[in-house]
Amino acid sequence: MPKYNQGAIIRELRKQANISMEQLSKDICDKKTVSRAERGETELTKQVFEALLQRLGQDPSRFSNSIHSTATLEIDEVKRKIDSLLANRVYHEVNDIFLTIKNDSAFTDNIFNRQFLLRIEGVLVSCSDNPDLDRALQLLKNAIHLTLKDFDENQLSFSLYTYEELSIINSIGTIYLRLKNLKKARAIFENLKHVLEKNHTDLLERSRTYLKILYNLAKTLSMLELYPESLDVCEQGIQESKASHNNSALGDLVYNKAFCLLKLGEIQKSKIFYSEALTLAKYQGNLDLVLFLEKDILVKFPSCPT
Repeated sequence: MPKYNQGAIIRELRKQANISMEQLSKDICDKKTVSRAERGETELTKQVFEALLQRLGQDPSRFSNSIHSTATLEIDEVKRKIDSLLANRVYHEVNDIFLTIKNDSAFTDNIFNRQFLLRIEGVLVSCSDNPDLDRALQLLKNAIHLTLKDFDENQLSFSLYTYEELSIINSIGTIYLRLKNLKKARAIFENLKHVLEKNHTDLLERSRTYLKILYNLAKTLSMLELYPESLDVCEQGIQESKASHNNSALGDLVYNKAFCLLKLGEIQKSKIFYSEALTLAKYQGNLDLVLFLEKDILVKFPSCPT
């Protein structure tokens, strides 16, 4: 198996991005560690190497094949499975897996795995039958502070985030959205949108994360009754879905577009997109959205068959 020169990769990508060692290493590792790695004097752990690559907007799998162990491969597979289940809102299965790994030393031996576990716990608490949004928010803040000790949701000026950090901040935004703190939610989603558009052009997870952020931003704008602005974001998300062949948020985006069109008095167009959203929800097996749309369509368009 080929052995990549970690330091050379980091040095080249860092210079291309015009980022200092201090900026890149912030709360991930010591600046001296990056310096020594770039000089070929030390090797980085898999978790640190991948976190640095993600901050540089790169897909870690392009470079990190040579430093995977059996244990880390198994952990990565569990993480991917959990995130896939979350994307499909299968929370009971996520909870079952979480209960089996939360005290597993393999998942608690470094801050990156502990950060992942805190995010998952926060999401589960927020999506339970009796959600505790304040506790969920605190869990998510604890997670982000593991790698961004100076993180301030009111001053999102830091532009270099790992994929995990982006997911946590997005989840924090959704909590504020549910708490009806729309101003704060909007600021978070707009900042994340800017970060992904600027710094994460080569990340495999970018499309999935970007689509979630676009939907959350569109939903926030519609709740603020900024329907034209919400429509613009929906359209951007729909085009991104088509370009990336990623339909994970497409049904939600189309539904939000239909809702905004109805609010703007575009009744016929709204009917078309409500119907399209229902079709997508059925195709994706999103039962919750299917049931919601069938009821919503009957209320809004009594003569429209579902």
